[in-house]
Amino acid sequence: MIKLRYLIPFVLLTALPVQAAERNDLQDRVQRLERLMESQSLMEMLTRIDRQQRELALVRGELEEVSHELESLKKRQRDLYLDTDRRLSRLEREGIPTAGVDARSQVGPDSETGTGAAKPEQGVKGPSTAELAAERQAYQEAFDILRELRYEQAIDAFENFLEQHPDGRYAHIAQYWLGEASYARRDFDKAITAYRALVDNHAKSPKVAEALLKIGYSYHELEQDGKARPVLEQLVNGYPGTTEADQAQNLLKRLGKQGG
Repeated sequence: MIKLRYLIPFVLLTALPVQAAERNDLQDRVQRLERLMESQSLMEMLTRIDRQQRELALVRGELEEVSHELESLKKRQRDLYLDTDRRLSRLEREGIPTAGVDARSQVGPDSETGTGAAKPEQGVKGPSTAELAAERQAYQEAFDILRELRYEQAIDAFENFLEQHPDGRYAHIAQYWLGEASYARRDFDKAITAYRALVDNHAKSPKVAEALLKIGYSYHELEQDGKARPVLEQLVNGYPGTTEADQAQNLLKRLGKQGG
């Protein structure tokens, strides 16, 4: 009995290191698991970051492509504006009557000079050289704004021009560009008003057919096809064989299918 009493403490003492070792081993295993979990979480986070970076690079590439296409489109639009302005200006120099009230009072080409310059009726005093230069300068300033695709400012500039030169040589061109700037801003009501003023007040302008087409397009955009049809029919009947008439005919066909 005495021997057993001495052995018990000895057994307990020898068991303590074993328990401590087991606890240490358990702690080590827990720590390894924690490190493994942290490592997995880190890997998952790195994977997500890598995926997001690749997606971001893809989006950035698409944005650059869209930006390039937009710049190309803007350049083509500016070139189109400039080409149209040059052709209209050439018509003015050749004396083709295009300017509303003044145009209706003009006669044919000057047979003496052969230049085709239109001349006013007998006794009607035309604008002076200085007045024409001032009008041209005001028009050019408004047109330059439009070429920069600053549509809202261009609208203001052309409206101011038309207030100052309602019957001027460039009035019909300014009226057309006012419609174009409004159409580009998708202000279709304002565009219709501008194009209609061109058709009504400058019937001999070479842009009447296009103005009628844009009126039809504008009504269609406003979902007012009942108003678009008669305008498009007017264009088809009044300007047969033109590109604008063909485009109007195509839209009329689409409207007919939608109506059916």
